Amino acid sequence: MENFDYDLRSIQEARDLARNGEAAAKKIAGYTAEQIDVILRSMAKAGEEHSPVSGTDGS
Repeated sequence: MENFDYDLRSIQEARDLARNGEAAAKKIAGYTAEQIDVILRSMAKAGEEHSPVSGTDGS
């Protein structure tokens, strides 16, 4: 996709992201609240582990 105009590339990337988001939303729609909680806790833990400001309020 290197030969395409930057705007066209951006539009295509947005479309691809929207399609991926739609597929993810359909998949996660069948998850239980407990499964979603596990995902969110994992995301929060990963964010904390990779934060350059660990153990503070970030300010």
